[in-house]
Amino acid sequence: MYQVAVIIVTGLLASHWPRNCIRSSNQRFRAATQSFLQIQESDQFFVDESGASWKALSESGGFCNQIYTSVNDNQVANQPTTGTMKIMKMYSDLAMKRIRLSGNKNFDEIMGDLGLGPVIFNSTEKYVIMEELIGRVLSNEDLLTPSSIHLQSVARTLAKLRCVQSLDENECRENMLWSCCNALLEQLNGNNEKLYQTYSTQLRHQKLVLEALHLPLVLGHGDFKPSNVIILGDSGEARLIDWETCGCHYRAYDLAKFFRAVEPHTNEEHQLLSRNRFTFIKNYCDNVGATRGASTDDPTWVSLESKLLLPMTWLEAALFFHCKSYDEGSEVDLYTNYAEQRLRSYGKSLKQWEVDLKEYQSLSCK
Repeated sequence: MYQVAVIIVTGLLASHWPRNCIRSSNQRFRAATQSFLQIQESDQFFVDESGASWKALSESGGFCNQIYTSVNDNQVANQPTTGTMKIMKMYSDLAMKRIRLSGNKNFDEIMGDLGLGPVIFNSTEKYVIMEELIGRVLSNEDLLTPSSIHLQSVARTLAKLRCVQSLDENECRENMLWSCCNALLEQLNGNNEKLYQTYSTQLRHQKLVLEALHLPLVLGHGDFKPSNVIILGDSGEARLIDWETCGCHYRAYDLAKFFRAVEPHTNEEHQLLSRNRFTFIKNYCDNVGATRGASTDDPTWVSLESKLLLPMTWLEAALFFHCKSYDEGSEVDLYTNYAEQRLRSYGKSLKQWEVDLKEYQSLSCK
């Protein structure tokens, strides 16, 4: 049985295929999209070679990519008007490093075809053009809403993702979590040796403990959080966006990241979040079982697994933001602050992690 030492994080605080032939065979589309590769993130408005107009949505670009929306939709990619605008996402260098880890599977297109994400009109390793999803972004407050219908919908969508056959669970040989972290470490290595060494130590310890538990690996989103969930306005169904880290993941990693998005401030909020969390996990497990005809997922076990993975969600996020702070043109102080906030959360989570780890090991021995 593992004797897990408390990890001190104050040192950290101090210091798809990429398809050869694209989806559309329309030659005008192919020529027009080449111009997207020349776009600078500072551009707020431009017209591509096909005559389609695009404008930047800087406020919705997220932490990693730049987002553009079509202005005159009927001209975009020579496609007929659909009644909705199209969105173009230009990947950052960090995002492209993650995409290259996805085993040459374009999960944006796969999930769009399956109705789990937006429909994709064109994609390359550097950008993706998709439909605009009409609805609202799930909020952290939704996690504290009693008997939320939206959370039931999100649980169904996550279960559908789990059951997608594009990546057979038996073929999961490399966990995307560790692959992504290694890619981020490589980015950090040439910029800050002290941070690189400290993160390496933390990650080695987490991997040693988690791999020894033999947690189940499944097809997961990898960046499953409320801001990456859209609730459609017409049906109330949930769609997921930002599939760059989709691949082979620990079964409960998405669940751990999803519910860590909100921190309860009162005992009432804590109890409500705890109930919503377990109800969500039970709905998820039930939907996996209904889809497959049988389920080996016990909600109690899956819930405990998600608690064991909570520190890693914070550590991976801290590493990402420290790497982002070294990107050319990045707001260094802003992203460093984001990284240090998540490192503090990582440190705070370790004490409860040891308690949960002992509980998991005890139950495993029975």
